[in-house]
Amino acid sequence: MAGPARSLYTAAVPLDPRLLEMLRCPACRGVVRPLASDAGLACDGCRRIYPIVDGIPVMMVEEARVPDA
Repeated sequence: MAGPARSLYTAAVPLDPRLLEMLRCPACRGVVRPLASDAGLACDGCRRIYPIVDGIPVMMVEEARVPDA
């Protein structure tokens, strides 16, 4: 049986600020910033939002979403 669906844009634990200082957007190399309530990491340069799964940022362009304009 399949378990309950869970959102890919939630984090189990807060991200370490030192990790955030090192992370860059893999698409444009821009700085990423956390969204409210750990809903993902947003790049101000290309506007991609990278999910956080079980407290781990998924920094893959294929997994990012781009919000509608």
